[in-house]
Amino acid sequence: MKTFKKIIIGASCWSAGRILQGDTECLVIDRHAAIGREYFDTYRECLPNDAPLNTPAARELRRELSERGKSGDTAALAPALYAKLHHLTGQFRLWTEITGIRREADCWRISIHDVEGDKVLHAESLIDCTPECITRPDFGRSNTVGIRLNAILLAPGCGKWESSSLRLRPGRREDEFVLSVQIPPGTGWATARALLLAEWRKRPESWRDARICTIAGEFEYEVRESSARLDDNYHYFNSARFSDPLAALDDAGDTIC
Repeated sequence: MKTFKKIIIGASCWSAGRILQGDTECLVIDRHAAIGREYFDTYRECLPNDAPLNTPAARELRRELSERGKSGDTAALAPALYAKLHHLTGQFRLWTEITGIRREADCWRISIHDVEGDKVLHAESLIDCTPECITRPDFGRSNTVGIRLNAILLAPGCGKWESSSLRLRPGRREDEFVLSVQIPPGTGWATARALLLAEWRKRPESWRDARICTIAGEFEYEVRESSARLDDNYHYFNSARFSDPLAALDDAGDTIC
């Protein structure tokens, strides 16, 4: 029976950074097919970050973006990151659902289900780095302060749009904007999209010709605590705590409890 040194739940930019830094005894599990969804699929605002980066992988990714004229472009980072991870796919189990977690004598037993059926994995330690803490939903619900659903708009030549119920910020181009709507915690996806579209229908007349390009595939979470001890060798770590995905990739992991 193989026991992993560490299993990370959540294929985040932070967990990808752990793999890129050479953590060969680590396995990352996620129910989705993409990596870094907490940044790339939320359309969240990322703050400019010119701070020195410590790891070779993060520095190389920043250099690549700069050479392509895409510095600070979160969307442009995704394909560059995936290319770096291509030869490390064996340390990721995507499209995998966790069906159970329980403590055994000296390790954690993780039951999973994927296209091949049911399996059991063992790990000395667990880290749930999903912002909503999917493995402990009771903790996740109590820890969630707010949720936002964002959408990218194409709005050439539109005037001002001010509302207390939403946020609007510039996108990557002059005619692009990001609409952000506050959603009550615990809201399902269908209702959340309906709330965003209800705000969209109330847009000013000067915005009538604007279009929604895409609605985010992941909520943007605001949490009370970004790290917590859930059990012995079992921690929560909010992978979306960093100002931008490069900072998440660059983190050394010392901030975990």
